Amino acid sequence: MSTERREQNRELMSEWQDQPRFNASGIYTMAEAASILHVNCSYLYELTHLKDDPFPARILFWKKQGLFVLQDELFDWVKRNAPLRDERKKFRRGQSSGIE
Repeated sequence: MSTERREQNRELMSEWQDQPRFNASGIYTMAEAASILHVNCSYLYELTHLKDDPFPARILFWKKQGLFVLQDELFDWVKRNAPLRDERKKFRRGQSSGIE
């Protein structure tokens, strides 16, 4: 492996390690939540405006900016809104999932 290639691999590993994966405080910023879900932050903001089961973003009542998500609420929302792979295939074929 060339020296240049090794340097590129080191840079990639460094970037990967810098990405937020787990926050010990149990509170995620919108950017951290977006990174965890592999979506854009702007998409999460759109999801907060859904009528049925909006994304569970919170804000402190005295602030105008700085949405955040509690870890438990994020994981519960993902469980409700991201079907398992096999269930997703059933939805695509027009079959019911059997979930009630």
